[in-house]
Amino acid sequence: MAEHFDLEEIRARLANPHDVARRLGLLEGSRRQAHGLLVRCPAHADRTASCSLTTGPDGTLRVRCFACDLAGAIFDLLAAVEGLDRGRDFHELVKRAAELASLDPEGCTPRVSLPRRVPAPRKDPPLPEETFAAVIAPLLHIGRLDAGVVAADVCGYLARRGLLEAARADGWAALPVPEFQPSWSAMLLDAAEPVAGYAPPFSAEDVRRSGLLARDGFAHPENRLCIPWRDPAGRVVNLQRRRLDAGEPRYAGARGRGFAWPYGIERIAHASDETPLAFCEGAIDVLALRAACAARGDSAVVLGVPGISGWRASWAALARGRAAIVAFDADDAGDRVVARLAAELADAGALCVERWRPPGAKDWAEAWVAGAIERVAA
Repeated sequence: MAEHFDLEEIRARLANPHDVARRLGLLEGSRRQAHGLLVRCPAHADRTASCSLTTGPDGTLRVRCFACDLAGAIFDLLAAVEGLDRGRDFHELVKRAAELASLDPEGCTPRVSLPRRVPAPRKDPPLPEETFAAVIAPLLHIGRLDAGVVAADVCGYLARRGLLEAARADGWAALPVPEFQPSWSAMLLDAAEPVAGYAPPFSAEDVRRSGLLARDGFAHPENRLCIPWRDPAGRVVNLQRRRLDAGEPRYAGARGRGFAWPYGIERIAHASDETPLAFCEGAIDVLALRAACAARGDSAVVLGVPGISGWRASWAALARGRAAIVAFDADDAGDRVVARLAAELADAGALCVERWRPPGAKDWAEAWVAGAIERVAA
C-alpha cells in the first residue's frame, strides 16, 4: 500500500533553521543571521555560508542561496542535499522529510529517526576567476548598453531611474529576450572552439561550468540586466542578473559563484586613504548613492552588499582608518543590522561610523528617482 504523509505536519516539524541544519549535517561553517542561519549551500561547492535558512511568516522554512539559484522551502533544500529532482523524485523527498521529522505514514505519528543518507557528491568546483572572466567577456561586449534592439528595454529601465550612463560606465550589459538566448549560449560554445592561428582563452567545458547556462540556454532567462561584480583588481568574478519586472528570483548570480567582494571594490585603489566608505544594498543602489554623493558634493567610495545576509564580517576591515557609513535600506531589516555592522566596523578600525537613510524612500534608487537626494537622513 502506498504511504501517505501529512505535508503540513512535515513542514511544521521542519521549520526551525538551526534544527534542520543540524539534522542535515549543514552546521559546519554556518553563521547566525538576524532571523535564522547561513549555511554552506548543498547545491554547489560553497566555500562560505551563502545559503539563508529562515522561518517565514507562515511558520515554515524558507531557503535562499545568494550564490546560486537554490530557493524555496524544506523540500527544495532536501533535494539539494540528497541530489534528487524535486519534481521527479517528490515522493522520495516526502518520505525522506518524514524520516527527518521522525514521522510515520498515514497518521504521521512520531517515531525514531532513521539514519541519514549520505549526501550526493558535490558538483564541480567553480571556474577559476580568470577563466570565468574570459567566458563572460563576449556577453558583456555584445550585450553592451548601446542603442541596439537587444538592450532597448534594459536601457529604458535604467534611463527612467537616471542611472543609464553610470551603468554603461561600469560595464553593465543585457541579455536578449528569452527566445533569442539559445543562440547566444551557442555563440559562447562556438567561441570556445579553436581555429587555425587562434587558441580561445576558455573551453566549451568552461562555458558549461560557468554557472550561467541551463539545459536550453541561460538559467533564469527573464533575468536580463547583467551586472558584473569585480575583485579589487577590476576583474569580473561574478555576473549578477536582475529581472526588470516584479517576478522571482529578482536577482540571480552565476550558479556556484559567491560574492567574495562588495560591488565597487575596485574603486578603493583610486581613492585617497581619507575617503569614507559607504555600504549600501545592491549594485543599483550603489549607482544611485554615487549620484547622490556627487549631487551633494560628498566624497565617498560606495560599496554594494548582495543583500543584508550577504554581508561578510571580513569586509569591515576595508574601512580601517576611514570613516564608515552604513547606508542600508530604510526598513526594519536594514535598521536591525546597523548596530551589529557598526560594532564590526569599529572593531576593525573604522574612525567613525554613521547611519545614512535614503530620504523619503525605502532605498537609494527610489530616493534618486523621487529627486529627494539633497536630503540625506542620518
